[in-house]
Amino acid sequence: MDMFEERIIELVGQNLSMLHQLVSLLEKRNKKQTYLLEEIKSEEVRQEFLTAIRKAGNQGLTEREMNRQSPFRRYPLEDRNIILNMLIDDEEIKYCHIETKGRKRMAYAAVSFT
Repeated sequence: MDMFEERIIELVGQNLSMLHQLVSLLEKRNKKQTYLLEEIKSEEVRQEFLTAIRKAGNQGLTEREMNRQSPFRRYPLEDRNIILNMLIDDEEIKYCHIETKGRKRMAYAAVSFT
């Protein structure tokens, strides 16, 4: 290999190194932005869920009812359960037995209605 070829290989190596660093920085920035957007979105979804459960009143909402109505059906079951568990942990809703004329039903209800 002559000096010219060696210099080309050296420059390409330096450029690849800078390119890898740039890609790494962009990935970190995108992860931060995605995390912030997810955090904002999860708070919005949390409020949507809480509002819908409060609207259900003292009867609450069963899982079957949630599967059939918005905002719950717009989200995968795993995401839905995460948000519901957050609301339970924050003591804003409960998963409890609701008295009816027939058999008791298990439903998510706002704490103020239980």
